[in-house]
Amino acid sequence: MTTTTKTSPPIRLRRERRTNTDPGKPPQTPPVATPPPKPAPQAKPPETLPKPAQKMEWPKIDSPVESSPPKPKPTKPRSRYRWSKPGRTGAQIWEQFGRETLTAEPQVYSPDGKPVLFGALRLFYLPKTDRPCLVVEVSGDPTRWFPWRFDWPVSPDTACLVESRGKGVWIKLQSALMESHQDTWLTGKIALEAWGEAQKQYRTAKKRDHNLDNMVETTRSQP
Repeated sequence: MTTTTKTSPPIRLRRERRTNTDPGKPPQTPPVATPPPKPAPQAKPPETLPKPAQKMEWPKIDSPVESSPPKPKPTKPRSRYRWSKPGRTGAQIWEQFGRETLTAEPQVYSPDGKPVLFGALRLFYLPKTDRPCLVVEVSGDPTRWFPWRFDWPVSPDTACLVESRGKGVWIKLQSALMESHQDTWLTGKIALEAWGEAQKQYRTAKKRDHNLDNMVETTRSQP
């Protein structure tokens, strides 16, 4: 004999809503989660556009324009080394400034309170071209050499105003050495004429060689 057991169906529980038992208060609604507010968009700084390049306006030719005088070009200082013999040989000296300012007419000496220096005439040569030049050697501590010109008369009255050590001085020849001055001037004058003739022959030969080169090039280019 078998026994059967009856199974009862599952009991479904019903979720009861909680109601406000207090009739005097309104029913409460559950809080609703709200998303946080979005941040306000930041304003972008205004873009700065590059300024257009200004056009250069050239002055018209007809319109008068105040033009400033051109600046003088800086002159390259010349070498003031001198040699006692041609070919950069012998004794070497350092000539004072002022040779470029000397004129063919010698200056007239007038007592004006400036010192007067007396010296002996000497013959020296330029370093690059071996051109003879005259200088006045003033003995002292140290010895100084001042420029002189061939076309000035060899005389005690001939004078030259130059600048030395920031102030003007008069340069004159020693009266007791006039015979020596004359010999130096004559030797230098002969050397100067020989140098000028050699330079003339050199320029003539150089021009002739240049013309010959042009003739050869012209002959080669002909068909």
